[in-house]
Amino acid sequence: MDPAADGPCYTCRNRRIQCDQTGVPCAKCEKAGLECLDKRPFRWVKGVAIRGRMQGRMYDANKDAEASHAKRRAVMKSNATKRGPKKREDHFSDTKSLPIILHDPSTSHLDRKSHYYIDYFNDRICKLFIVYDSNRNPIRSLIPMGYQDPVLMKALLALAARHHVNTGHSFHQTELPASSSLQLSNANQDALLFKHQAMEALSYSLRDTESFKKETTVASIFLLIFLDLLESGSDGWNFHLQGAKNLIASTFFHSDSNQELGQTIEEIRGFIIKQIDLWSLSTQRDNLAETQSPLDEISTTTFRAEIKSLIEMIGNFDSYNWATKLQQSRNPSPQEILGLCNLSESYKLGAQLYAGRILDALAEEPANQNDLVTELLGVIDSLRDDKAIFKCILWPIFVAGLECQWQAQRDFVISCIERFWDLTNCLNGVNAAKILQDYWQKESSTGNERMQWIFSIGELGRDWLWI
Repeated sequence: MDPAADGPCYTCRNRRIQCDQTGVPCAKCEKAGLECLDKRPFRWVKGVAIRGRMQGRMYDANKDAEASHAKRRAVMKSNATKRGPKKREDHFSDTKSLPIILHDPSTSHLDRKSHYYIDYFNDRICKLFIVYDSNRNPIRSLIPMGYQDPVLMKALLALAARHHVNTGHSFHQTELPASSSLQLSNANQDALLFKHQAMEALSYSLRDTESFKKETTVASIFLLIFLDLLESGSDGWNFHLQGAKNLIASTFFHSDSNQELGQTIEEIRGFIIKQIDLWSLSTQRDNLAETQSPLDEISTTTFRAEIKSLIEMIGNFDSYNWATKLQQSRNPSPQEILGLCNLSESYKLGAQLYAGRILDALAEEPANQNDLVTELLGVIDSLRDDKAIFKCILWPIFVAGLECQWQAQRDFVISCIERFWDLTNCLNGVNAAKILQDYWQKESSTGNERMQWIFSIGELGRDWLWI
């Protein structure tokens, strides 16, 4: 980001216009294609030396012109540094070399702060919620959509600001310390303000008969779900999903965007629909736990057969075949295919453990799943150095943690969740670790059977999203 200027530049003064002093170079010089000078430059002219050893000799102004011009540019660069940034305490001065998006003319209404967070979103957020980043990243496609839609823009800014705040936290201390920098304090205020504005704009959009049918409304809900993952991972996401479910079920969407963005929205809608299905299954699990009367024998037999069939289907799933045939925007390397295969295996093993405990709820004795747990922990360990994949496996890590019986296994799981936090800065990971530690402590004190976690996780008083 351009450093701030100490005062108006010489170029603007010489042109008899008012310098905007936005940085070095200033915007007016940059727009006019002129060199932004701090002081009046030296001018070399043809003449006669009147002193020293060169007295009486003529020299040409063009001689060594290239060298003198280079020297003058070096002086100007030095001067620019001197007239550059005063000590600033806002969080825009602490910018790393973020890739800058070429802002189109329609972004002229956005202030400097918004541009900063848009660049942050492009550099840090777009690759966070997708396995492999690319030029066809659907999350990055939301940026130009946000330029035209205030709801989506505020959700985008809130997500970027909250992640920026989370980078100032540690895994063991998720509250901003009193000694935190002014930069993080300002970012926290930005995050709260942008979220409030996003929720307010979304509420207004849903009340408007035309706005609530727009594709960007679904995209805004999508980002607010991810915002909840950054904030905690509890409660808020299910309300957004339910709202998205009602929106998708009751409306059609205007196709007022180009084909690429329309495809992005379709992918987002597909994601939301899948999450709604998972949420519905979670609700059914809770209803089963709350059932007071035992299931009749016929219902129990039918349900047990369905679960066994499901476990068999999960076991027959070919992770390698899935990884090699997965549609991607580029050809994956053999190492990436292996990573995708292990990603699939982690969810496959986690699903087998989860379904097995559901089956145990209908049996007199819980099954021994130690071999599955050991295998899952091995797959998780193999992915620790794969940053792109490891940020996607919080759910398998959590399920493995619920099954761990030995302290060494539990320590390993906590270290994996801390690794997840380092890669994502999502607070749902920190909360996952706390829930596991509370569960282990409770289990040690009460001696609960292994099967009980399938119900006890539904008694946490909150709905958690482990993605």
